[in-house]
Amino acid sequence: GRILAPIAATGQIIEGVEPSDSMIQKSQERLPQLTHHHQTFEAFHAKALDNQQTYDAILFTAFIGCLLGDLGKALDQTHSLLSHEGTVMLTFFVPWAELSGELPENEWALDQKLNLGSGECLELHTRHTLKRHSQTLRREHKYQLKSKNIVTKSHSSTQELRWYYWREIQNLLTQHHFKPTQTIWDFDSSEIDEESSVFSIFATKV
Repeated sequence: GRILAPIAATGQIIEGVEPSDSMIQKSQERLPQLTHHHQTFEAFHAKALDNQQTYDAILFTAFIGCLLGDLGKALDQTHSLLSHEGTVMLTFFVPWAELSGELPENEWALDQKLNLGSGECLELHTRHTLKRHSQTLRREHKYQLKSKNIVTKSHSSTQELRWYYWREIQNLLTQHHFKPTQTIWDFDSSEIDEESSVFSIFATKV
């Protein structure tokens, strides 16, 4: 609920869609007053369409756009669920450090480190491979909880994402009957910066 909570606090009527068992549970516990849909966006779309529901805005936060198997299909589904002149927002990540070789392929690197008040330390290590032709990044994540440099707990996961460049997304939105209206670069700037690692793009249904 880390995305839902601040939006709900503004008084907006908002619903959440989440396929993960553990994440939906945490969100429901934190925000029991909100509507949660424990399903994929594709399943949510089919149910909402059957019920003739429409929305003023649909937000794909936290790089969900990079994880969708078929972004064009998701945009079509979004278009059918939006009210007249409704808005879609998507956030994308471009892995410049990996593309430039700053982070070598197939080598573990310390990504994040957090010292906890208990004296323990939480570390995130990652390694990656790139498929430049398909613009696909595969990342392995290794989470470790350490006490006196001894690993006491660990968890591993793998993530595959497709990155897009800004002009690609502009064209894709237009092809799927949206009009791009605004881009926010690195979360805080409205000035065009195509070297930015993160951009959030807003578009209106046409």
